[in-house]
Amino acid sequence: MPRIVKSADVRKDEILDTAQALFAERGYAHTSVQAVIDAVGISKGAFYHHFGSKSEMLDALIARLSDEAVAVLRPLVADPDVGAVDKFIDFWRRLGAWKLERRALMIGVREGLQQDANALLLLRQRKAAEDAYAPLLASIIREGVVEGTFDTPAAEQASRIVFQIGGTMSEAFSGAIFGAARATVALADLEAIHEAHARAIERVLGASEGSLSLIDRAALQEWLQAASHPSPPGSYIRSLEAVK
Repeated sequence: MPRIVKSADVRKDEILDTAQALFAERGYAHTSVQAVIDAVGISKGAFYHHFGSKSEMLDALIARLSDEAVAVLRPLVADPDVGAVDKFIDFWRRLGAWKLERRALMIGVREGLQQDANALLLLRQRKAAEDAYAPLLASIIREGVVEGTFDTPAAEQASRIVFQIGGTMSEAFSGAIFGAARATVALADLEAIHEAHARAIERVLGASEGSLSLIDRAALQEWLQAASHPSPPGSYIRSLEAVK
């Protein structure tokens, strides 16, 4: 049987596809480079030709995922028929829905990056996310200033502050939903977290109090359910194999 030779880009995507599936199933912390190599069916040399380390592979995967999310959000940001406040709210809700569709992956990566040994990697990933999404937020904020619904002198800086507050909100959600006391967390607890952060963002943007709702009850409920009912073992690997 002749050996199948794949282009560098195809092989790199294959490695990232496999890593994504394994991170969703096992978590980043419990997925070794060797596990990815074995699942793809390549040599160590072939892996290290593309990535210098496991963390470098994660960087590439997060960059690819960020590009996918930005592609989902960009049409909203460019829509001339949607006002800035509605755009801003829909931005966060679409991003949240995109993450919910990949909840097992988000949980698996998040748990790994929370380990002390991965602190620098976590900071790097947060900075990469900010760099990807802040320009889109800045565009919405500038529109809001023109409309008079936002009042801030520097849209670019405000966009980064807002994204950082959004990241703090996400961390608070994660700590509540997946932390040691998760069994006692109620929907009202998550709503209180949202309320506090949404009001802070309104003040940064000079928006009317109560005008910005970044995530709805249904999405919060789904995250609670995700913590209680993880995906069946092997489901993501089987789905990956089905499309090979």
